[in-house]
Order: sequence, then structure tokens, then C-alpha cells
Amino acid sequence: MKHVFLALMIASLAGCSLFTPPVPEVDQRMLHPVPGHQQTRVFITRNTQILLPRTPCEMLVNIDNTNVAVLKAGETVAAWLDNGPHKLTVMSGCAHKTFTPRKSLSLIADGKEQRYESDYNRFTGLFRLWQVK
Repeated sequence: MKHVFLALMIASLAGCSLFTPPVPEVDQRMLHPVPGHQQTRVFITRNTQILLPRTPCEMLVNIDNTNVAVLKAGETVAAWLDNGPHKLTVMSGCAHKTFTPRKSLSLIADGKEQRYESDYNRFTGLFRLWQVK
């Protein structure tokens, strides 16, 4: 009985470690400027983690309920937003999680380049998101 239980435990752990979450679909239209539109370029960077740097999930960048990019630690994306109010959200790219940690903020695209940074705390399970001046 011990051997059967041990074999089941090893098989389930091996299955979990081999599971790769699906990458969410992204709409890359915001990654290119639209001629004739007054737009603002917004950079979003996922910081490299110092403690426990390997994270199994990417960070999903969502602007106005549209997935625009999937970032790994240290990566940056530049999005072109029409001038005006927008909602920027970062969240876990792991679609298999029941609770997806996320952080949102409102921004005003005003024609001046803007930069935002985000990181993920594996101890608390929360994202942080802030504007860099």
C-alpha cells in the first residue's frame, strides 16, 4: 500500500511540474501607431524579481479590456493609446488559476510618453503597478 501511495504521489507531482499553462491570446493592434490619430506611447515593464526569480507564469498586460502583451521578468512592451482616459491592468497569465491576482490603474494619455513598471510578489501573491516619473 505504501508503494502504491508513493507512486501516485510521484506521478501527480511530475504531472504538475510538467504542466505549462496556455498563453492567453493577445491583440497587437495597440502596439503600432495609427496614422492620423493623436496618440501617446506608453511603456509597461515587468521588473526582474530578486527573490525567487523564476515564476511559472507570465504577466498579462491588459488595456481597456484588451490583452496587449504577455511579459516575462525583465521584458517591456510599448503600446500606442489614443489620447484620453484608459484602464491599465496587469495580471497573471496563468489561465488555470481559480483566483487570478491583478492590479489596475487609470491613466490619461495626453501625448507625452509615459512609463509604468510592475512586479509580482510571490510571498503575498500580489502584483504592484506604478508610474515612473
